[in-house]
Amino acid sequence: DLAWVHMGVKNYTDIARSELGNAFTISQWELGPFASLAVWPVEKLSLHAGFRWDLSEINGKNSDGTANGQKLRQAPVWDTGLVYRPTESLNLFANYATTFRYPYTDEQTSYYGTGDSFNQTLEPERGNDIRLGGSWRLADVLAFSAQGYWLEMKKEIAFNSENFQNENIGNTRRLGGDFLLNLQPLRFLQANANYSYVHACFVGGPFDGKLVPLVSEHRLYAEVMGILPFGLCLGPNISWNSKAYSG
Repeated sequence: DLAWVHMGVKNYTDIARSELGNAFTISQWELGPFASLAVWPVEKLSLHAGFRWDLSEINGKNSDGTANGQKLRQAPVWDTGLVYRPTESLNLFANYATTFRYPYTDEQTSYYGTGDSFNQTLEPERGNDIRLGGSWRLADVLAFSAQGYWLEMKKEIAFNSENFQNENIGNTRRLGGDFLLNLQPLRFLQANANYSYVHACFVGGPFDGKLVPLVSEHRLYAEVMGILPFGLCLGPNISWNSKAYSG
């Protein structure tokens, strides 16, 4: 796949827009050739694998040229896994994947007219992700799914409030799981509940073993919906996050 985005902004200091205060442009293109393969060695078992080579370039320019910058990145990633379906209602899976995250545009650049910057030292996050899980369904009335995961990330990105800049702060580990319950006792009534747990901590470095800021260990979401004609739904929902350290 191929994508290209461009944004140009001009800020004026007067209502008539005759005095230009600041101007900047940001453009980014991404190219990601990929290949995938799936085979069924036996009737109830499927194996899959995929590979992707991702390329991305971001360019930023401000009006006086003091914060111009360009960054080209590449990220080869792959994944493999299996799906086993012993019965029509039960589905089990296992998956391993490498992963990456490019810095967001507002992490890479800062164009506000004062203190403009293009962060040349910021690197993408990279990681390894292992997931095990499954799902079970009872007719159209009850469905349950669960998964556990182990995610190791390198060069995690976070904002440093001391120098007002995003940085690669170190390596992190996330151990967690997600649980989803869906109940539809009547054709016009549905209830959903979702619970997530994650233990996110730093690995190595000066913060070894410390919890990652802004990550709640427990999250809960529940809703009840009345299913109305014309694809409409109406009902209450509730969400709750446990405490987390501030960033």
